[in-house]
Amino acid sequence: PHAAANFLKLSKSYEEIRYGSHDMQRMELYLPSSTTTSDNDVRGLVFFVHGGAWGSGMPWMYRLVALPFLEELRMAVVIVGYRTYPDANVSEQVDDLASAAIEFARVKPDLIQKKKKIQK
Repeated sequence: PHAAANFLKLSKSYEEIRYGSHDMQRMELYLPSSTTTSDNDVRGLVFFVHGGAWGSGMPWMYRLVALPFLEELRMAVVIVGYRTYPDANVSEQVDDLASAAIEFARVKPDLIQKKKKIQK
């Protein structure tokens, strides 16, 4: 029951960032509760690349992975989508990830530059 509630909560609380014209070329950005991207309380960033054997996977399938980073470590999490087979080969998938990282740094530079020490 908690996983379903957490999934629904996360489904309403992310910012989508597009980095290409293909439907899969998007990222979902999650921030710790009650913060903004300019909030000094965000301790860093997790740039999460999902698996899927090159042929499957979408960011929404991995939303729950963000929870421990958001709640326990107060880190921002971006889950990166990319084109999968047959729409892209492995080399093109790597290109998508590079494009995603460049676009993220362009639109959210304040999250890239955080360098606070993480302590539990």
